[in-house]
Amino acid sequence: MPVVLKRGISLIVVVTTAVALTSCSEPNKRVGAAAPGASAGPAETSVEPTAGPVHSSTEPSARASKSVAASEPVRASARGTTPAVTQPGNLARPCQMSDLRFWLSLSLPMAGPYASGSVHMSNTASDRCRVSGSINVRWLDSGGGTMSITVDQLPGSMPGYTTVLEPGSGGANAGIEWRRSRAMPSDPDVLCPPAPAWIEARLAGETTWARMVWTPKEGLCNMKAGARPIEKTP
Repeated sequence: MPVVLKRGISLIVVVTTAVALTSCSEPNKRVGAAAPGASAGPAETSVEPTAGPVHSSTEPSARASKSVAASEPVRASARGTTPAVTQPGNLARPCQMSDLRFWLSLSLPMAGPYASGSVHMSNTASDRCRVSGSINVRWLDSGGGTMSITVDQLPGSMPGYTTVLEPGSGGANAGIEWRRSRAMPSDPDVLCPPAPAWIEARLAGETTWARMVWTPKEGLCNMKAGARPIEKTP
């Protein structure tokens, strides 16, 4: 009797162990079989939809970048071909005293109480320049001192006229006028001493004077004279 009981217990232990081993192996088998299928399925469906939109969203950007890059040279080319603005042909730089040669011309004959003449100027520079407005004039005595002669600015025939002087051109002048005699036109001359030795002229705004011999050798009555604006010599 004790021997039978011991064998029964051993049989029970063996059966229980076998059942336990079988139950433990079944879940593992199912999990192992299901795991490859489960991981492969979602991996394919999650990648494919993403791949399409990525390409479709980058294609317009690439085309836009190429379009912008292609348009840049067009704008640069347009700027490069813009014609330069040219100045009118009659414009020239202002003349300076160093550009000009001055000389005095008188209206002849020198008879009667009134006299007139012109201060002429020519361009000695290698390029053209322009003159306008009025000149300043003064008279000097034989010692080089400035005489107290009042100069009135007289109107011109063409107010505000600008003269362009070509190189070597003597095409501009400024008229001067004065009274040389106290007598009436029908009377003999009664001159007004003292007679200046030189007349000097300069452009407005300049500091250098151009000196010319006062060829009339006669004085200016009442120590007064008049000067007209610079105009083109006819």
